[in-house]
Amino acid sequence: MTQLVATPFAPGTRERRRSWNRLVLLSLAVLATAVAAILVSVPRIESGLEARVESALVSAGVTGHDVVVSGREVTVIGPEAEAAAEVARTVDGVRSVDATETRPEVRVSVPTELTVTAGSDRIVLAGAVPDERSRALALAAANRAFPDVVDRLTIGADDEPAWLDGLGDALSELLRIGDAELVLSGDTLTLTGTVIDVPTRREIAATLAEAMPTLEQSVELTLESGEPTQSANPELVQDLLDDLLEQAGAGAALFRTGSGDLTDGGEALFDAVGAVLLEHPGTAIEIGGHTDNSGSEEGNQRLSEERAAAAKNHLVALGVNPGLIDPRGYGESQPVTTNETREGRAANRRVTLTVIG
Repeated sequence: MTQLVATPFAPGTRERRRSWNRLVLLSLAVLATAVAAILVSVPRIESGLEARVESALVSAGVTGHDVVVSGREVTVIGPEAEAAAEVARTVDGVRSVDATETRPEVRVSVPTELTVTAGSDRIVLAGAVPDERSRALALAAANRAFPDVVDRLTIGADDEPAWLDGLGDALSELLRIGDAELVLSGDTLTLTGTVIDVPTRREIAATLAEAMPTLEQSVELTLESGEPTQSANPELVQDLLDDLLEQAGAGAALFRTGSGDLTDGGEALFDAVGAVLLEHPGTAIEIGGHTDNSGSEEGNQRLSEERAAAAKNHLVALGVNPGLIDPRGYGESQPVTTNETREGRAANRRVTLTVIG
């Protein structure tokens, strides 16, 4: 049978083991203290090195860079970083320097612009406005005029729009225009589409001018018939019309007394006017009827309107496009001379012909 026999430790062995354990524990404590000291001091060293590098860059006039320090290794980030790295390499304590080049951010300017396209009951708003307030006001103006509004506006434009206050009146006019497109960009307004006649075009242009007085306007509206509303040579046509009126003579009796009926002389004048207009298609004119101050102001206003309309009807019968003629009655409001004499009253009873397109 095998017997286990306990062998006692040699004298002093237990004491030596205890001493050894105490030595190991002491060494571990010293090592931990050293590591802790290093961990605490490294950020302090890095922070001090970073401060010295940044100070050196400022002293050298090199700005706009980020400095990253890891130990004694430095990275300089920014535009023309290599020039900054050369400065950083001169700083005490720096072991190495890397340069990371970045381009300066370039901000692209975004102009404020609104493009509006409109149909019979639908309107589309596109472009860029500066903020949500501008967007909300533009959409509210569109909703007041059209039942169906499509919002394609973006936020982020640079400037406050100069047209915002008058936008509602402008959009309402688009209901009178076929294939309407309104572009508001900077300080300019461009309007295209078709209208029924020249008087409508003039009314629309006047509304836009009143609603947005600071904008430069370009109103390029054609007639629904496809004819242009701009003469190829408006100055020439105006000269021809002025010559015809001069030939008729100041105070010429173009209408029967107190009536809108043309006299023979009046028919002859407007036969010649019709010939000029037919030779220059696309020319739009205003026919202005004027009276003296005999009778009531209301009666004179009505008479001037009847005479302007009669002249238009005569031209239309000759084949002139009615959409190109805008008859206006001015009554006694625009005399060219005194009404105190017979000659003066005769001169104030007149017709004016003005090329308007």
